[in-house]
Amino acid sequence: MKLSAYAKINLFLDVKARRADGYHDIETVMQTVSLADTVTVEAERAKSVEISLTATDPALPTGEGNIAYRAALAFLDGAGLAARVRIHIEKNIPVAGGLAGGSTDGAAVLRGLNETFGFPFGEEELCRIAAEVGADVPFCVVGGTAAAYGKGEIMVPQPPLPDCAVLIVRPHGSVSTAEAYRRIDALPAASHASMEDMLAPLGRRDLDRVLSSAYNVFERVIAPDSEVFAVKKELCRRGARLSMMSGSGPTVFGIFDGAEGAREAARAVRELGYGSALAFPVPAYGARRDAPSAEI
Repeated sequence: MKLSAYAKINLFLDVKARRADGYHDIETVMQTVSLADTVTVEAERAKSVEISLTATDPALPTGEGNIAYRAALAFLDGAGLAARVRIHIEKNIPVAGGLAGGSTDGAAVLRGLNETFGFPFGEEELCRIAAEVGADVPFCVVGGTAAAYGKGEIMVPQPPLPDCAVLIVRPHGSVSTAEAYRRIDALPAASHASMEDMLAPLGRRDLDRVLSSAYNVFERVIAPDSEVFAVKKELCRRGARLSMMSGSGPTVFGIFDGAEGAREAARAVRELGYGSALAFPVPAYGARRDAPSAEI
């Protein structure tokens, strides 16, 4: 079966204390958007566990270094199944960009295997397995809009983001997530909006107040002269109501009232040498029928 594996953006992201297990506690509001990989999952019972993985991006690992591969292992182990599983990933989401591209592929594998084998797990149980695979995977199993706590596995569904267009731009270069967390640990305290400041306006579908409460602590450890801030500035200059980095970066997204304004901004950033994708918020997997596609 073919499954859409949607990217996520962080509308709010703050990092709290480092935990005993090496992770950090976070507070975040995540939103699924229509930029998606296509994940094909085929499976059948077998005498032993056999997993093969291919991808259109040759840089992706095809063994246990790939979250989708580990998700298949975790599902079969949790279900007590021996099976032959074939996974193919058609990659559209930028790799290592702060959009949960690997996590959403893993979540798609979990959903696909769950359906293939007759839904042995409910959503809560599937999310428990997902949490063993990676911090963002439980959200990617559910999708939609959610506040998340802990290392990201404690989720509270939220009302959907009001209608808007999301332009996703990938600056050149990469960000080491581990190094970004080390830099955050050394930061002095600073005042900023709280996650609660965003949740109430979400409930009222007040886009102005939602966007005014947006925050990403990882922007504090990005160099002021980096491409991230150059892209943010250009998107705002082209009419974005919000321009912010997603996750630990370096991908930047801009929120626009409608698609036409986002397309004009896409043309401008293309002239600067950056690729982009026009996407739209999509609801949770259980609530959606046909999600809009992204323009890449």
